[in-house]
This record gives sequence, C-alpha cells and structure tokens, in this order.
Amino acid sequence: MKRSEHTHQTDVVLKYADPYLNKAVYLHTDLKSYAVGSIALDSIKKALESLGKAIGCARASTGWETR
Repeated sequence: MKRSEHTHQTDVVLKYADPYLNKAVYLHTDLKSYAVGSIALDSIKKALESLGKAIGCARASTGWETR
C-alpha cells in the first residue's frame, strides 16, 4: 500500500470513553466549517457537559450493559 503524503489538519481533538463500545473514541473537528459567531465557550461547555451526562447515564444503565 502506498503511503499518502497528504495530511488532514484538525483544530480540536476530544477524547471520551464510549460506554457502548467500551473503548476510547476520538472526535476530530475542523473549526473552519463553523461561523465565528457560532463558536462560543458557553455553547461548547454545554455540549460537553451534555455528552458527559449521556455517557454517565449509559454507564449506569443495566439495559445498555446487556446490549
């Protein structure tokens, strides 16, 4: 297999422990696709808190554990 010299730049990399896959998942984000006004600390904080709560609930769920 020929190795590509092309790389894909990323602005943000988030890592979280996925309770369904039982492994670390990395989210790569290129912020150029967002408008300047759409990126605010408060909205990012709320989105990350929501993701954290969803992961916490899934870890505590016996229904998801059996799946």
